[in-house]
Amino acid sequence: MSKKLGRRDFIEKAMLSGVGISMLPYLLSSCKTTINPAISQVDNSQKGHLLRDFKFPEPTSTIEIDTLILGAGISGLSAAYSLSKSGFSDYKILELDDFPGGNSQSRSNAVCAYPLGAHYLPIVNNHDQELISFLREHNIIVGFDEKGLPRYNEQYLCADPDERLFCDGIWQEGLIPQITTSASEKDEIKRFLHQMQEFKARKGSDNKYYFDLPLDLSSQDAEALLPDEITMATWMKDHGYQSPALLWYVNYCCRDDYGTRADETSAWAAIHYFAGRKSQAANAESDAVLTWPEGNNFLANCLLSKIPSAKISLNSVVFHLDVQENLVEVFYYSLLENKSIRVKAKNCIDALPLFVHKKFSGNINAALQPFQNTISYAPWLVANLTLNGALNKQRGATMAWDNVIMNDQSLGYVNAGHQLLQSRPTQYVLTYYKPLCDVDPKTARQNAHSLNNEELTASLLDELRKVHADLDEKLTSVELKLWGHAMIRPTVNAIWKERLERNKILQSSGIHFAHCDHSGVSLFEEAFHQGINAAKKIMEAKA
Repeated sequence: MSKKLGRRDFIEKAMLSGVGISMLPYLLSSCKTTINPAISQVDNSQKGHLLRDFKFPEPTSTIEIDTLILGAGISGLSAAYSLSKSGFSDYKILELDDFPGGNSQSRSNAVCAYPLGAHYLPIVNNHDQELISFLREHNIIVGFDEKGLPRYNEQYLCADPDERLFCDGIWQEGLIPQITTSASEKDEIKRFLHQMQEFKARKGSDNKYYFDLPLDLSSQDAEALLPDEITMATWMKDHGYQSPALLWYVNYCCRDDYGTRADETSAWAAIHYFAGRKSQAANAESDAVLTWPEGNNFLANCLLSKIPSAKISLNSVVFHLDVQENLVEVFYYSLLENKSIRVKAKNCIDALPLFVHKKFSGNINAALQPFQNTISYAPWLVANLTLNGALNKQRGATMAWDNVIMNDQSLGYVNAGHQLLQSRPTQYVLTYYKPLCDVDPKTARQNAHSLNNEELTASLLDELRKVHADLDEKLTSVELKLWGHAMIRPTVNAIWKERLERNKILQSSGIHFAHCDHSGVSLFEEAFHQGINAAKKIMEAKA
């Protein structure tokens, strides 16, 4: 879950100039390790399981409102943000969790804030004026140069060093393996990078980019959509790519952004990872990313700054969704009040992931039923490790923001305090990311939930000890977060064929569906625009 996009440009230039840049058994290692640090888990899964296991009582009170928003993830918050900016206040948000933000939540300790999920935003496409305006409003963009290029707040641009990879016993800068990569492999990598650059600029007969953000801006030419019909692994083979270093890197990128392996990921989605962003900035390279100690919870809080706290009902379990003539009826169970409440709304923005609707009563479930078996979700393990002291210096590049270990199941770790202005930090929080994608998602979820906190921790520590032998003597605590349904998986045909068929039917349902599930990829930009567009439709109908 790190940024790769722009680094490709740097690596390509270096390679062209001839410069060299420098599953353990599933989850549970066979090594029996005594765990000394304090171990805890952030867990809200039991609330979600109420939909499966609890018989909700009938509502005892009724609320009437103009607009009801289901879900306070990025898409739901974006919808509310847009409504508030338009001067509209007759809305309410229902959220299952204790906190808004969805998979952009965070926590903090005495060292610093740290993410529980999404943790960065690449600088945005220059034609995405709505998102640029949002970033300008919150001082993430501080101005524009004479060419109109945005100037990003230096405090939020990822500081150097930003990426390193542990391979062949040494840390190298950048994430494409270089140290022992042969000349022929480097030539193949250069060819791949050139092809991705060509895709980045390619437009269809409709004058739209083949790959763009949000996804609906992308070309609908038949040729542009063809890669969605095969996996990225097949696409690589068809185009003659066989370098082990390149294949590892592309597989890593698929796991990084989507939680899926290259042999599962739609080739369109995988190429979009390299070609969808075409950003330019006055003070940053095109591959630059924005990051904060708390990750994308910083952006969630920017959205929340325009939303009165009284508008959000947390710990609210939606269990009934029914579209009636001129209104939408929703039942939810308040965990704080221990009662069910009926809401009658003229408009409903549904910013919930698709899978939660399976257990809803009401007629909307029938509309969604045909799609429930065609979508799947990637489970993830995130862990925040607090260290009392710096890890010993190792061979090669020094600790970066993003630190990846080649050929391990995880994606490595992010230094949560990387952006803090500390010349010699004495304590660290390292955020470890692991997509659970070595088996099918259902089995991965079951396997992960079958392990206790000590077993989960033993597995990740066994992995990290391979590169940090002094980890145990510095480690003081481990906080785990298991995301059973972290993000929708962009498998073959999921981006265009299945998504367009599904959304065509849902558009006539009487509900404004706004979750990024309806885009097919879990990206901040997609969630932002899904929410904004849903709010716009409601406001346009009132005009």
